[in-house]
Amino acid sequence: MGIHSSLMGSAPKAVLMTSALVFVLNSCSALAVPAADPAPATASTATQSPTTLPQPSPLPAPALPPTPMSAVAPSPAATGPQLDCRINSQFPANGTKYEPRASFSVRWDVTNTGTAAWEPGTVDLVYTHGTRMYFSPTIALEHRVAPGDTAALSVGMKALRNTSSYITNWALRRGDTYFCALSLKIFVQWSGGLERYD
Repeated sequence: MGIHSSLMGSAPKAVLMTSALVFVLNSCSALAVPAADPAPATASTATQSPTTLPQPSPLPAPALPPTPMSAVAPSPAATGPQLDCRINSQFPANGTKYEPRASFSVRWDVTNTGTAAWEPGTVDLVYTHGTRMYFSPTIALEHRVAPGDTAALSVGMKALRNTSSYITNWALRRGDTYFCALSLKIFVQWSGGLERYD
């Protein structure tokens, strides 16, 4: 009984002590200030300008050799003295009538309007085309014809036997150059004498 009473007397004390300890611990827990949560690291809001890296300087373009300019040919000047003429008169006139096989001469009076003289031996009166009514296709100049001078150019001819109209063409020639074109048109008919009609 002594032991039981002893135990029974000590149990409430143990319970009280335990409750007091729990109370103290709870109070301590309530009084304890909770540690502040560490502030999250805030990213810097300052916008940083992108760093511009130095660019390499462009290399200078290699010097090209100058383009050769094509030589410009000078405009050709007037090719020496010019050959030209003016026809002043013609006999017989175009349209004159001849009997078949009649002989006659045609004469052209022309003036040298060029800048070159007509020299005998270098300038001739020659047949070029048309009816061949001549005795000779080439007539040599008899004298020099300077620029501004006038010359009489004559050719002996013979009418053809058939009645028709005929045209013969002539020109002065120096070398391969023909100038001062001349022509004659005649009619051949059996009527006798000289007549002109168009």
